[in-house]
Amino acid sequence: DDGSYAMKKVLIQNNEQLELVREEIRVSSLFSHPNLLPLLDHAIISVKVE
Repeated sequence: DDGSYAMKKVLIQNNEQLELVREEIRVSSLFSHPNLLPLLDHAIISVKVE
């Protein structure tokens, strides 16, 4: 572990965007390459906006 990490934050405004993000997470977890950071974890958090 070299200590390199990245974080991606996405504002999801509808169900279509949610499905696209879920698919991106699924596909990203399939990759294993020295030039790509591995997907270690993910979270989808619902936030109420007033």
